[in-house]
Amino acid sequence: MIGNKKRRPSSSRSKAKPQNTQFAKNKTASKQYFKQKPLKEKLKNIDKEDEEILSGSEEDMGDDDNMENDEFFEADEEKEQQTKSTKAKTENTDEKRLRLAKKLISQIGNDIIKEDKDDDIVQDEVEEVDDYLREQIKKEKQEYFMELATLPNFKPTETGFFKGHLSSITSVDISSTSTTALTCSKDCRAIKWDLSTGRKFLLPQFTLKSLNTCIFTPDDNYGIFAGADKYIHQMDLRSEKIVQSYKAHNDNITGLIFDQNKDQFYSVSRDTTLKVWGVGTTKKSILLETFYGHTGRINDIDIMSGYLKSENNDIVAKVNRILTCGNDFNINLWKIDTQSYLQFKSPESMYQIDLVKSLNNEFFLSGSYDGMISLWRTNKKKPIFKLQNAHGYEKKKELNHPFFNNVNSEDEDDNENHDSTSQSSNSTLNLPHPILSLACIKNSDLIFSGSSNGYLNVYKFNQNSGKRDKANPEKFVTSEIVPIKNIPLKNKGCVNAIKVNKNNQFLVLANGKDCRLGRWDSEPKAKNGISIVKLFD
Repeated sequence: MIGNKKRRPSSSRSKAKPQNTQFAKNKTASKQYFKQKPLKEKLKNIDKEDEEILSGSEEDMGDDDNMENDEFFEADEEKEQQTKSTKAKTENTDEKRLRLAKKLISQIGNDIIKEDKDDDIVQDEVEEVDDYLREQIKKEKQEYFMELATLPNFKPTETGFFKGHLSSITSVDISSTSTTALTCSKDCRAIKWDLSTGRKFLLPQFTLKSLNTCIFTPDDNYGIFAGADKYIHQMDLRSEKIVQSYKAHNDNITGLIFDQNKDQFYSVSRDTTLKVWGVGTTKKSILLETFYGHTGRINDIDIMSGYLKSENNDIVAKVNRILTCGNDFNINLWKIDTQSYLQFKSPESMYQIDLVKSLNNEFFLSGSYDGMISLWRTNKKKPIFKLQNAHGYEKKKELNHPFFNNVNSEDEDDNENHDSTSQSSNSTLNLPHPILSLACIKNSDLIFSGSSNGYLNVYKFNQNSGKRDKANPEKFVTSEIVPIKNIPLKNKGCVNAIKVNKNNQFLVLANGKDCRLGRWDSEPKAKNGISIVKLFD
């Protein structure tokens, strides 16, 4: 027992002996190494070994650019278990990594110093960013105004005409990607167009009466059609199948428009009503509200975007207002949220108001069959500017109706000594070309109109409201519409609809032999199809 107790400390000492003996062996080996060779050769060998250690550390590191930041600080568990000679190698690699890290930091610092040398350039860049951010805020608030008519690359030209329908096209819409178009016609059919190639895809027929209007849904997967059958048809354009068909109005449906901010769209009809339809997750529509305000049939509809502001001029919410026009010579501005409307009257016009188009959140346009384009403002009950005979006069038409013959005979009895020139003037009449379509680039100075004379007219909108005249400071300058260009079209027919793509780069025109709402002003030699007009080079 006593012998065993004495052996325990000796055994613990014996465990530490291999380390001392190894150290002694290394020490004796180094002494023998220095004794065998001269001192200069031994120092050269030591330098070579140091170079091999550094080269090995560089190989272990690989490409400095491909190394991640975490690899510089990860610990190597295997190298901790190695001998003191290998520990010297890890220390050298760490020093290498530290040196490279310092070098990288110094390079970044030099780049920053080089960028900050010219303070004027930096200040200009900051101002550019500020201007860009201000423009984006104005776009969101609909308070910006683009002057596009004076740009040097604004050169509208017709690039192609594609024949399609058997009868006049009544409506056209462009997808959000600007690659496809959707048209409907009086031939009771709808066509989907590939705008890049002009290829057409005839959709299955789903009605036996003429179609007056068509629109895309915001996701471009569905098309909504309506017309003389009083029904609204929703079609899946991918499978070309009708998803839903339902009776929406009691008379001919004349207009559809989709609200981009909400899952709902609006429809108007000759039954004098405006209806709001909600679209659910199943892409099926539900009637939300019905509005009454017109005393005659409604001919057109458009959306005017606006913002609800507080007393501090802060934006509270975005509000969409609806514009409608009809045979009662009135234009109604509907506030859907408050279920109210403002009414604008045009008693001086001889004809009904056929078209209405929003320019921005303050101004809008109207067009009628007497060839007049009127400019309106939301705070004025009457138009602030009128452009008469925008497309010129038609050829002189002879008045062969018995009514005019009776009038002429009565004039002859009253005036026996009238000359031949007065007879010719009484038997003919100069009629202006009607305004059949209107379009504009929202929040800009470009306006487009179509008629039956085979031309596309371009106008510049001068928004000078509230500004004083330079010559007469006491006088305020009013807003106006100025014709700037007449673009001849290959197809000399009726331009029943104009649509601007989302990027404002081109127009798609719906052409036909007769106008959208009737069979008058027919052009037998005209063709039914779509024209593409490029706006900018």
